[in-house]
Amino acid sequence: PIVRYTPAHASNAHTLRIPRVAVSKPVACAFHCALAATAVIIAEAKSKIFFMMALVMVASFSCNPHSEIPRDTIVVGISLFPEQMDPRLSTDAIGQKINKLIYSGLVRIDAHLNVVDDLAKEHFVRDKLTYEFHLRDGVRFHDGSPLTSADVKATYDMIRSDTIHSPHKATLSVIDQIETPDALTVIFKLKKPFSPFLTVMSLGIVKQGGRDQLVGSGPYRLISKSQDRDAGILERFDDYYGEKANTRVLVFRLVQEASLRALEMIKGRLDLVLNDLPYVLLPELKKRENLRVTSASGINFSYLAFNF
Repeated sequence: PIVRYTPAHASNAHTLRIPRVAVSKPVACAFHCALAATAVIIAEAKSKIFFMMALVMVASFSCNPHSEIPRDTIVVGISLFPEQMDPRLSTDAIGQKINKLIYSGLVRIDAHLNVVDDLAKEHFVRDKLTYEFHLRDGVRFHDGSPLTSADVKATYDMIRSDTIHSPHKATLSVIDQIETPDALTVIFKLKKPFSPFLTVMSLGIVKQGGRDQLVGSGPYRLISKSQDRDAGILERFDDYYGEKANTRVLVFRLVQEASLRALEMIKGRLDLVLNDLPYVLLPELKKRENLRVTSASGINFSYLAFNF
């Protein structure tokens, strides 16, 4: 069975899945600028995946017995390479979806669009200008080093600086200062009240000093990235502090043409596609016995902009 959260007044999306893969329950996910995402756990007969998705989704799973995909792997079809796999710089949809698996934030947005603690075990709004976060004890980065308040401060200080020219700098300019009274406490003091501040705290935290080799603390660690066929390969992080992922490997595979993505699903070479199939293909895919199309609601929107 598929279990999902449906926001009110939302637009329709489509999900394709196969009998050997079932969506077991929703999982929380957050992304920048106060938008929230639908999140699900996708499970195979022998393994399940902890997979977070931004916005509405289109998923395709093949039950082809001759599939080339190993049972402990899920291959995700993407139409574009991620522009950035650095959470301090990322703004594109694909990059943010992947980054949410690699880098955890102080908070996240759950399936009901509420802010809930993530790396922080608790947080307090002391007044309109003061936000205090108490970190979970024992959280480790993918390289085994402990995550502390110094890493949180370094992440936000770098975004606010001119060093990396982060697109998030303007949003975080509301921060006046960041204090770290101990290894597990971070206090943000603002220049003025900023109502979406807690949502901004969902940005992924990276290890202090990691300029070229970024290290996160999320449920998956990045083991390979390229501008070739497979844009990114992620492996389960067994020391993750939260719910463990049972699917060992995630592969993000570039398939630029929509018709080819549909064919790859039918042939069993892709397991999942997110919002990357045109509606015109859905009626034909619904006829396929090895594919199941499910409609779901989401919170995205489309618009036309005119340049006068």
